[in-house]
Amino acid sequence: MITTKKIENSVHADKDFERANYELLVDGEYLPKVSVTGYKTNEKELEFEFYTNDIYSGGKLLSQEIKDFPRFEYVNVPVNINCNEFETYIYFYPTSSPSKKHTITFYFDAKLLFWKESYSFTDFEQSILEFKKEKVYKNGKIEIYNSNDETKFTIEKVIKIGDSSLFEEFSPFFEECRSLYLHFRQRTLEKTNKVTFTNSFNFPEELKVSCEQYLLYFAQFLRDLGINATSNLKEEAGKVLFSVTPTDDVDALDKIREALAVYLNLPSSPIIYNESFEAMRLQQQIENLQYSQRMKEREIRTSSNELRLAQTVIEHQDKIILQKDSIIEQQNKVIEKITSKSIMMDSLENKEELEKFCEGFEVGKSEFLIKHFGLHLNPATVLKTMGKKILGKEDENKSVLGLDDEEN
Repeated sequence: MITTKKIENSVHADKDFERANYELLVDGEYLPKVSVTGYKTNEKELEFEFYTNDIYSGGKLLSQEIKDFPRFEYVNVPVNINCNEFETYIYFYPTSSPSKKHTITFYFDAKLLFWKESYSFTDFEQSILEFKKEKVYKNGKIEIYNSNDETKFTIEKVIKIGDSSLFEEFSPFFEECRSLYLHFRQRTLEKTNKVTFTNSFNFPEELKVSCEQYLLYFAQFLRDLGINATSNLKEEAGKVLFSVTPTDDVDALDKIREALAVYLNLPSSPIIYNESFEAMRLQQQIENLQYSQRMKEREIRTSSNELRLAQTVIEHQDKIILQKDSIIEQQNKVIEKITSKSIMMDSLENKEELEKFCEGFEVGKSEFLIKHFGLHLNPATVLKTMGKKILGKEDENKSVLGLDDEEN
């Protein structure tokens, strides 16, 4: 059962028209990846549009019966029918018919950015056009869109829907679309004589040789599976192009595609080998590739350790350089302070004051001593004699005042 709940803050309304976004629940499960829009006018009742590009959500919608849907304008959901070069989805909209017949369109939207087939979409288009000329598609109509904006083809059909789920009702049409796609594809391959499966790889330079050898063994791997094919490797624009050509029939391409997907995952998957010669060959190839990978990983770890050691040495040297820079900076500050103008001026002023002070000791005989004591002394000589006496460098016959005994 499908239920919807309006998101109030998404409402856009005017006088005659209302548009709102809705939440969707299918069998009680909330599906956030489905866009649900409701429209209502004065003339028409509320109708919904359902759109999703999520395969799970699309499957949930297709699991419902048409009576479980509210009144809707269209349902657009993806469908997987295993055609790798196209995105496939259906566009289903009801028709007002008492016979319960409705229109359903199956879209094949070309993924040109990821196109890996040996033929182009233009080649594919030509095969469809030739098919339309040769026979009338009585079950519906086929349209092609190949322009700058659209690169796709569609198959449209009107079908009657009963009381089963949409998926069950649409399944015969899905299978019909798949059959037509395979028919167009085989016609294209036969017409262009390009029955080669091609894939591109970008291997690390150190592992390129080992990976290429592993790819070349794929042809032997196919022969062990009963598929006869030849393989080829070439480098182009920095990439490795690997091509496989079946020698039996065109249908083998699908088997080759599936086998390659399995083969590329074998080195990383646990495998139980039997004692057959084919299993021993495969095991040897896988072990060779794994050994090359382990050696490369060891080289990377060794290089990383050496790099970390070099970084440690550099960091230690940087610390020493910073310490030396700090010492040099301190020395420069000391030198700057000593040689600064203010220090030089202070030293000059101190020298002048000292000279002025010493001049007081260079006067002749002291008038004060002569007047009051009748002594004729030279103060400078007295101080000089006292200094020598204290230091023990004067003769013992000198008096404390610096006079000979005879003069006393």
